Amino acid sequence: AQSDCQKETIRLRSQLKTLESHCAQIYNDGNRKSGFYMIKPLQAPSKVKVYCDMSEGGGWTVIQRRSDGSESFDRINLVDFEDNYRYAVYTGFKVASEKDSYQLGFGRYSGSAGDSLSGSYHPEVQWWASHQGMKFSTHDRDNDRYERNCAHVTLPI
Repeated sequence: AQSDCQKETIRLRSQLKTLESHCAQIYNDGNRKSGFYMIKPLQAPSKVKVYCDMSEGGGWTVIQRRSDGSESFDRINLVDFEDNYRYAVYTGFKVASEKDSYQLGFGRYSGSAGDSLSGSYHPEVQWWASHQGMKFSTHDRDNDRYERNCAHVTLPI
């Protein structure tokens, strides 16, 4: 039988558990309620408060979430390892519902990052390279214009 001291040691050790590095670990630990959690991503210098979506299989770390409409998601800011800043703005950016296979729609581009959505950088293949009206593909639903399923294609990094 365990002594009271051993039981207390076990109890205290369980409270000293390190922070999870992503929401999937929190979900796998039995937490099934969507909400804000503290995590410490691998290689991150400190902990961060994130929203974890525990629905539909759970463990999703939400990296962008509209709360009150005050934040514009129509502009994407980028910075590279040499501290060069670029941005891309698309008017009327939208993603349709699941029923419409999350079809992508966007308006006019402006910015300094380059327009990688319209395919205009290669006019000869714009019919293929444009993401306007593109539907998202998954491993079990091939909705894009590529001859293979993009969700199955892996490219070397």
